Amino acid sequence: MRPASVAVTLAAVFLLATACSGTDASGRHAARPALSPAAKPTAELEAAVRAYSQANFAPDADTAYGMLSRRCAAVVSRDVLGRLLDAAAASYGHPALRTVTIDRIRGTSAQVSYTYDDPALSQTGQDWLRENGRWKADMCPRKSQP
Repeated sequence: MRPASVAVTLAAVFLLATACSGTDASGRHAARPALSPAAKPTAELEAAVRAYSQANFAPDADTAYGMLSRRCAAVVSRDVLGRLLDAAAASYGHPALRTVTIDRIRGTSAQVSYTYDDPALSQTGQDWLRENGRWKADMCPRKSQP
């Protein structure tokens, strides 16, 4: 894939489009430790980023689409997202998410950076919103103001 195509595919996936699967080595759901109130928003956001990443490269369009903010879900259809995720999975397989860094949480918005084993996929300052008690990916383009 040409570098320009890689950039376009990545931009499309991450602009629309990571929680551990929540299972232990045996495939059973792992117990999660109780979180302090201060740690909870950060842990929930990291879990959402990991789940979203996993859905993107599975590819699992239904899960990924359900993790988009209302604004982003209005910009892209589930079918279009599915085609983008299929293309990304075909190009990159199932890259390992290495790090998740929460750059900022302010109220119901956050910015998060994350790295993959393939540096070309790493993202910086990705927008997330908390809607109805859940963190949602909010990486779609904003409409320009007239």
